[in-house]
Amino acid sequence: MTVCIATFTYYPVPGGIPNYCKHLAENLMATGHRVVILTIDHTNNLTDDELVKEKDYSRITLNRSYKKYRDHYARYFRPGGYAAYDWIAAGMAMKDWLLQNYSAFAIDIIETGDYGGLGIFLSDDRLPPLIVIGHSSIGQLGLYNYIPGDEHGHFLLEFEKLSFQQADGILAHSPMNQSALATHTGRQVLFARAPWTYPSQPPVVSNNKIKKNIVTGGLQMVKGVLLMMEATAMQAIKDPAFKLHWTGGDTHTAPSGQRVSSFLAGQHPGIWDINFIWQDSLPHEKALEEIAAADLVFIPSVWDTFNYTALEAAWFGKPLIMTETTGAGYLFTNDPGCKIISAAAEAIASAIPEQKELTEWSASIGTMGKKKLEDYFSPKSIIAERVTIYEKVVGQRQKHHSEAADSLRFLERYTNPARKFYYSLRAFAKRMVKPKL
Repeated sequence: MTVCIATFTYYPVPGGIPNYCKHLAENLMATGHRVVILTIDHTNNLTDDELVKEKDYSRITLNRSYKKYRDHYARYFRPGGYAAYDWIAAGMAMKDWLLQNYSAFAIDIIETGDYGGLGIFLSDDRLPPLIVIGHSSIGQLGLYNYIPGDEHGHFLLEFEKLSFQQADGILAHSPMNQSALATHTGRQVLFARAPWTYPSQPPVVSNNKIKKNIVTGGLQMVKGVLLMMEATAMQAIKDPAFKLHWTGGDTHTAPSGQRVSSFLAGQHPGIWDINFIWQDSLPHEKALEEIAAADLVFIPSVWDTFNYTALEAAWFGKPLIMTETTGAGYLFTNDPGCKIISAAAEAIASAIPEQKELTEWSASIGTMGKKKLEDYFSPKSIIAERVTIYEKVVGQRQKHHSEAADSLRFLERYTNPARKFYYSLRAFAKRMVKPKL
């Protein structure tokens, strides 16, 4: 089969979704399938669309076509926030490319993520069937993260809802999210194990490393940053030398849209950058080095759909403390290398072992967990399960007729001359009052 992965961001951009797309592409190619990565250039340069083509792999990066749509739709919106015009432009440019090229690339099925609702733009009877993947939608994250109540957020939530409605199939990678998405969408949600490729080469680990307790992942409220900070504060009372290192990009998901780093520093100034130490996101290879060098790995999520850190920590034989609201938790029931606890600061703090206990725990883990992961996440097992789903979605596909296109007609109400004039005037006024340096 030829699978098109339509994604707003792609590796080597840091993050779970770019890594997911890379893992999926590698697993598909390892089992004899072809992959087309369809993504966009976020530098907003006016250059030709880029095609990288190898034997079973093609990557198309939309530049000029994306920028054309972005420049058009940005005129009708206030800048900032979730930048709905970026997502509209990405969806429009991807659809144009697919209509012109899917036959030449022999694409059998299209996959795209739920976040941002790109699927509604790619749902078309003239195109191959579409599967929406449950990575974590804004509609789901809004239960835990701050979501701006502006037009941008409104549009993306609407795109997500329509994407779920019009997709030919919805797929989740944890039983927890399968159930959550079924409730969220009112539709059947399919399940398959997440694609993953374990590290082929062990990361370089310094012999002079300091003791590290770590979290890797975006600095988001949904990732449990406040729980982890409160647990760190409790632990610091018992052990003033305790340090927690959190590596991941900052976000505006704190209350009132604050930067999470500023919010945390204000909540616990006595431990910020002393016991709770944050650094910005790292390339994936460097993040793996952090995990491989760690003494103890935490996943304090209040909710997530999966979590590759759990697999990476287990692969390197690291003691892991994980909340029960972590999607990957189903893989670690009764695993001696992992403690699964409730998503509460007290539970996290109570689970932190003394040094002697940690040393014994680390020595007892062995290689059983690694062997289990190697078997469960073999490319053959991952793709056999996935191809069965692809074939089911293709075989059961029903005509959309004009439903998907009609559902997007509400955009016409927002792309009228009056809005264009209003936001052009605002932009002009801002330029006029901007102080000269």
